[in-house]
Order: sequence, then C-alpha cells, then structure tokens
Amino acid sequence: MLPCVMSRKPLPPDKALLVQFAAEVDATLRVFSGRIEHLESGLRTRFGSREEFFASLAKMLGKPNRAAATSGKVGAEPDQT
Repeated sequence: MLPCVMSRKPLPPDKALLVQFAAEVDATLRVFSGRIEHLESGLRTRFGSREEFFASLAKMLGKPNRAAATSGKVGAEPDQT
C-alpha cells in the first residue's frame, strides 16, 4: 500500500523543474539529450549527455537565478518566452 500523500512535506516551488527530451531519445536511452527548465526562475539549460543532465540538475537544485542564465555555463539560456 502506498503511503498517504498528505503525510508528506509540501513540494517547494523552487524545486519545480520541467525536463524535455529531444525527439531522438527513446526507451533505449542511447541518445540522452534535451533541456531542463527551472519553473520559478525561467532558467533553461540544455544537456547532451547523462553527465550534463545531472550537472545541470544539481546546478538548478542549488540556487538558480537569472544571472546564471547569462553565464554560459552548462548550456544555460535566458528565458525567451
């Protein structure tokens, strides 16, 4: 039996991320590329490998901010919406 969702701590909005995989990614995961978007800040980061994905994820779960979006590190892109 699954634990009651209500008994868990709330999910903080600063930890909300969207992961979008490239069209070439399939169940085999031989190709592993796409982007991660931090929903609260709008920071977007592209990744081309598992290593880049986890590096981007770790960065975004830290303290994402718009200044980092212009740094060019780990493929960061400013919000373009």
